[in-house]
Amino acid sequence: MTRALVGVQDFDSSIQEAIGRIQSFEATRAAIEQLRAHGIASLDAAILFGCRIRQRRG
Repeated sequence: MTRALVGVQDFDSSIQEAIGRIQSFEATRAAIEQLRAHGIASLDAAILFGCRIRQRRG
């Protein structure tokens, strides 16, 4: 394995709760550090953009 995708989604806890994907910044960072420690040099991140919940907030 030479590449990995990390599902970040959003770091805002209220957005995470609304979409059912709760994961702290620290947990994400730890996962990335573990991947890097195992030689994974190519990382992608899945990030939500244009989430309706965020749009309602302004």
